[in-house]
Amino acid sequence: MSGPKAIKAVAADHSFGPRSMCATSAACSIEPFDKANTKLTSQYSQRDSNSLFTTVISFELAVGFGGLILGLLIGPEARLYVPQLSETKLIGQGLLWGTVAAIPMTLVALALSTLPLESIRALHRVALRQLSPLFAQFTGVQLVLCAVAAGVCEEIFFRGWLQCLMTGPIDSNAPWQPHVILGVVIAGLVFGICHALTPMYFVLASLAGTFLGVLLVESSNLLIPITAHAVYDIIMLIRLRRMKPDDLLSEPNQS
Repeated sequence: MSGPKAIKAVAADHSFGPRSMCATSAACSIEPFDKANTKLTSQYSQRDSNSLFTTVISFELAVGFGGLILGLLIGPEARLYVPQLSETKLIGQGLLWGTVAAIPMTLVALALSTLPLESIRALHRVALRQLSPLFAQFTGVQLVLCAVAAGVCEEIFFRGWLQCLMTGPIDSNAPWQPHVILGVVIAGLVFGICHALTPMYFVLASLAGTFLGVLLVESSNLLIPITAHAVYDIIMLIRLRRMKPDDLLSEPNQS
């Protein structure tokens, strides 16, 4: 979940393909993906993939630093929920349980992608026609760096700062007070809005954000949602990169 709205805006600024991409999901009108568009996409990717990679990383860093600065100015500070380098046990637990937490997220996403729902097909078409070509020319290292940057920076902002601002201090003996539940849900919804490529993706991203928020409340270790987010994004970006325009032929014709 690496800022897809911003990525689409970057593509539009670079005159990606013969038709500009939409800035918001509500205004999105998906055009046919023909051979000419595929050729232009390939030319764009080869020429500007490094520029796009730099822009994606810069955007994610801006999000992360924004969370840190807001934490310093008005609190709370996300760094208080990140283990220090000397706390090797907490670091190990964060990496381990974060990786484990990414498994159900991935399985749910893969299962939902098989459902014969128009909302799922619409999301699939957006991924195939607009996002997959953007990442097609990225190297494996670039994909991993994008995913890690998204995991670290977005979790600092949405969970480490925004959610903790909403929930306030949490009683470890009784963490799930009404204001805590509300804070987790609000942060999840804001996370979903910022990833709303389609209405369905808004729902899925909101649920994912809420799940990541639960991980933080239960563990008080921001490294767990950071790792879960990063691992999930690595898997999804690799899958997205392997998508081909010909995959659209397997979809039923839409009226």
